[in-house]
Order: sequence, then C-alpha cells, then structure tokens
Amino acid sequence: MLFGKKNKTILAFASILTSSLTFSANAELVNSVDDNSNVTVINTATGVEWLSFEATKNMTFNEVLYAMENTDIFSGWRLPTEQEVARLMETSIGSNGIDVYVENATYRSGDVRNPLFDYIDAFRGGLTTRPATTTVAGHYLREDGTLQAAGSYLNGSSYLYMLGMNYDNNSSQLKTGDPDKVYNDKPFYWTGTYLISISAPIYGTVTPGYERYMKANDVTSPLTGGALAFMVSGLLLVRRASTK
Repeated sequence: MLFGKKNKTILAFASILTSSLTFSANAELVNSVDDNSNVTVINTATGVEWLSFEATKNMTFNEVLYAMENTDIFSGWRLPTEQEVARLMETSIGSNGIDVYVENATYRSGDVRNPLFDYIDAFRGGLTTRPATTTVAGHYLREDGTLQAAGSYLNGSSYLYMLGMNYDNNSSQLKTGDPDKVYNDKPFYWTGTYLISISAPIYGTVTPGYERYMKANDVTSPLTGGALAFMVSGLLLVRRASTK
C-alpha cells in the first residue's frame, strides 16, 4: 500500500507525537515516499517512519555514515537505537507473540507468516512479487557498538525465516557484520541499513560514539501508545473508505 503525500504528512505528524512506551498493537507496514522520492515504511503501531532498503541496499554501512555526515542524501533520517529496531520487529514480525531476540526461526505455517511477508514487501520498497529466494534485512548498531542485522528470509514457497535480533552473522541465509562490505552480492538480496525519521523521539540507548548519527529532533509526545495506534488505525480506515 502506497500513501500519497497528504496522508503521509498526517502520519508523519503522528510519528512526532509518538511516546517512548512499548506498543502491543499489531502493526501494518505502509509504504510512502519522502521529499527525495525515497520509498519509506510507516509502522502504524507506533507512527514511526523508516527508510526502505531500496535507498541503502547498494551501500556499505560506513558509506551510509559518510553520506549522512557529508551529503544531503539522507537528510531527515538518523540511525536507530537497538531498542527501536527491536520495537519495529516486535510490533510487526513479532506481533503474534514471537520472540524477536531469537537467533533464527523457521516458519512453515501459522499467523507469523503474513507479518514476515509484509515486512519483506514493505522494506523492498512496496514490491509484491517475491522471488523464490529473497533476503530482506537491515544493519543496525547494538548498544556495544557491534554491527548486527535483522530481518526476514524466504526460501522457496514453504520456508520463511525470521532473522532475529540475535541473528548469527555467519548463518547461511546472510553473511553480514562487515561495515565496509555490500551484502547484495547474491540475487534477490535487499540488505541495507536501518534508518529512522529524525522526527521520532529517541527510544532506548544511543550507541556511544555514534551520537551525531542518532540525533533526533527535540520533540515531546503527549499521546500514549494506545492513543496513537487508534489515531493511525482511523487514518487507514478513512483512506480505505475514500478509495472505494
């Protein structure tokens, strides 16, 4: 689903009002477009906007950092904290009670498959045609400064994997962890870097030494998580009704 600029502006405003509470609502990941024509992903459970991996999939992690500091390519975006990535995973992929801190989990059936498919589609920029083997994952920094990846992996039509927050960087689904390597050397890889809107207040612990890359706008939020989820759900219903 791709939001137009008007609805995207409303959801972006909602993200400014996001609190630092843990959200339990199931998320819908909605694609939109930013001012630089980058495809973005809005997590409707939190109102927080993320950049899809279309923008960073052919860049190393260090190249992303360089671009953030020396160009305007990623103006309006920042690195997320480990807890922000975990909350994204928990409210989308893990919305059915799945522990997103497992290393690697395989699903052949059950309610978790649809959230995993939604994640794959949204972070590839809204693509809905999935090759038989598809890896979609993003790099992020742990609190201790180590580079980690988390996401999803589709192997054929039966096996769907969650690459969790404790994903083994040497696993066969995706070898990662080197900040100077591009991890799209195989077909159908969308492996980039997680970037979150600077309008999202910091949630969790900023990785020491990377403060300038994780700086958010100084905003406060009067809304609780439940109120925000209700607001965003209402916006989605309004949009769906208007398109019928």
